[in-house]
Amino acid sequence: MNAMTILQNRWYNGLTGSLPLSPATFQISLPAAPLPPSDLGLWGAQDALPPGSLTFNRAVFGGDTFFCEYAAVAGELDFPKADFAKDIGPENYRNWIAYLATVQPPPTPEQLPEVFFEWASLYAPDVVAAGVADLTEMALIDAGQQALQPYLGPGAKPADFHGTWADLLRTLGASPGARLSFDSAAASPDVNRTWTGGVDAGVGGLWTGAAPTSRLSRKFASHRVRVEAAFQAWTVWVSTPGAWYD
Repeated sequence: MNAMTILQNRWYNGLTGSLPLSPATFQISLPAAPLPPSDLGLWGAQDALPPGSLTFNRAVFGGDTFFCEYAAVAGELDFPKADFAKDIGPENYRNWIAYLATVQPPPTPEQLPEVFFEWASLYAPDVVAAGVADLTEMALIDAGQQALQPYLGPGAKPADFHGTWADLLRTLGASPGARLSFDSAAASPDVNRTWTGGVDAGVGGLWTGAAPTSRLSRKFASHRVRVEAAFQAWTVWVSTPGAWYD
């Protein structure tokens, strides 16, 4: 392990030891540029998909987003009608389709499990549970895909999250401050009990694009480093996806 990674691990332990940050979830993000002061800027930061590393180095890892990954998975979900027919039996399936054609107005996907339950309780009690389970899964898939539609294609809405830039400022305004005191000589480099099990693959050099093994980086990391910092306000911002996420 190179000297910069060892120093970064000490820094990680210093942060989680001095501030209310949990090594079960915390990740260092760098470069830590100020957020653009807008809802889109805040949501863009929340949408970044972090790698399995204690350090999220944006110059090393790609720009994958949670929304794109979720939309790709949700768009591929499907429950084949053939499986539903097999689960309830061909004859029951034909009778169910015939009955469904008589129901007016036609039930929505969310209503189908209840409609099937009422029908099957009388005409096919042995397959009530299987049919309701299948139709419920179909309804969940349909609801998730419908929720995504306004966020896809031309004129799509941006991937939003609950909470706005103004909400964040109000939260910070009502939050207490915090202090950080770090000494690399006192901080442990052991990060094996963190959420990644010690993986810290995003460590760079002294500046963006610099190698951690460069001469200046190695020289810096081999010396004692002290940091004293005071934060005027401190808060944990919970990231909850908007209406597109089911």
